[in-house]
Amino acid sequence: MTKYVVSYSLDYAHEVHVGIEAENEEKALEKAANAFDEGTIWDDTPEMPLLYDEFEEIKGGYLEFNIESAVEAFPKPDASVIQMKQDNQARTACRMLVEAFEQSKIDVDDMPSSLSEALIDVYAIACQAIGAKG
Repeated sequence: MTKYVVSYSLDYAHEVHVGIEAENEEKALEKAANAFDEGTIWDDTPEMPLLYDEFEEIKGGYLEFNIESAVEAFPKPDASVIQMKQDNQARTACRMLVEAFEQSKIDVDDMPSSLSEALIDVYAIACQAIGAKG
């Protein structure tokens, strides 16, 4: 059997909303454009909170499959795939941490204060990462 690299693409719109404080609309647009150009618009800072970030297929777009190449062996995954896998693993680790923390009988009062504070902080971050209430 021959190995093929097959691709598909979809037309989509990427819409992002950020909060910007500025003297006027023109300055707000300028700040947003600069943040986009610098790659910081997605940083979600108190000065520029990320409010919305969504990809949506464009109606009327079409799905088309293409053969990119026939290969002897499949190439290594692109950085985008590696990042997606790392993100999924991080969410899984957060879920596991939250479950372990909630199911354990750990008494943080019996731990050294620096360890108990760190554990509580990590638990809170993990809850936030998976959308759980901690």
